[in-house]
Amino acid sequence: MDDIRVQVIFRVDTPHGVYQDALWFTKDEYDKVTQAGIEVKKQERISAWINIVSHPTSPLIPIKEQLQAESVSLSEQIDLLQMRKSGILARLEEKIIK
Repeated sequence: MDDIRVQVIFRVDTPHGVYQDALWFTKDEYDKVTQAGIEVKKQERISAWINIVSHPTSPLIPIKEQLQAESVSLSEQIDLLQMRKSGILARLEEKIIK
């Protein structure tokens, strides 16, 4: 009996769109919770969702130092790739010449 779960599915139309969710309870939890308790849990979920969709976070804008560091890193990668390319071309030339 420990694996019996009760699911309370709900759907609410809000000014921000439709919110759908489900609350899961063990059988023991469900037997102890009141309808008012379920409504409180539903409202907590709805309020949290409305807060998220009505206050979206701004995309992170990198600061100057981050952009400079990325530029340096890319330059270093370019240098390494150019060295590898030069080495490969030199080996190819050796094989072609021989």
